[in-house]
Amino acid sequence: MNKQTFRLIPFGQCPTLDNTTILGTIGRLGSSLSLSYTLSGNLERIEWPPPSANHERKDELWLRTCFEVFVALSGQEQYWEFNFAPTGDWNSYRFSTYRRRSDGVVLPHTPTVRAALRAQQAVMQVDVTLPIEILATDPLQIGIAAVVKDHAGSIEYFALTHQAKKPDFHLRNSFVLGM
Repeated sequence: MNKQTFRLIPFGQCPTLDNTTILGTIGRLGSSLSLSYTLSGNLERIEWPPPSANHERKDELWLRTCFEVFVALSGQEQYWEFNFAPTGDWNSYRFSTYRRRSDGVVLPHTPTVRAALRAQQAVMQVDVTLPIEILATDPLQIGIAAVVKDHAGSIEYFALTHQAKKPDFHLRNSFVLGM
């Protein structure tokens, strides 16, 4: 398995979450990705909903705490976005070019999403099988991000890198991990 570690950088617009850190790993084995996100800091300030009984495909997960991964094929404009919430809910989108959403994404299997809140850390584990359009041998460009909402409703945006004056996870120059 090709495995890499990462640290997400806060955009810096939510002072209540200043000491929040997000570290993780991403691994690829063929057409499967495994991600682990570990969030630490003032956890009592973070909105971390409990797991739901039914993990469902839902839109607008980014309006509250969620974790994201963007996948692109080298040399192509199209890319995919995957969102995962602490509830276990998830979604995936395909874009033909920057923020131009295409038809729906059919995944071979429902992603496995596991989340746990501990005394000092919140942990999210995700396993997702990539869409059939992404071959097991394709070199990938990866962007990793998170949206963290505090109990007051403020949001902080975390990413591998921030390439604009406002948070924008869709910018291709922020897909900085190669796999």
